[in-house]
Amino acid sequence: MRLLFELDKKDYGDCTHRFTRNSARSIIIRDRKALMIYSGRPGCWKC
Repeated sequence: MRLLFELDKKDYGDCTHRFTRNSARSIIIRDRKALMIYSGRPGCWKC
């Protein structure tokens, strides 16, 4: 597989505000195919 995009590469070392978002992810592979999810943003697929 290849990297599709990187979400964030910023340095937040001086940030005083924290935001917590609980989430769960998985990658499902069957017969050498990965399940993809369309996020609703135009052209944005997630694995």
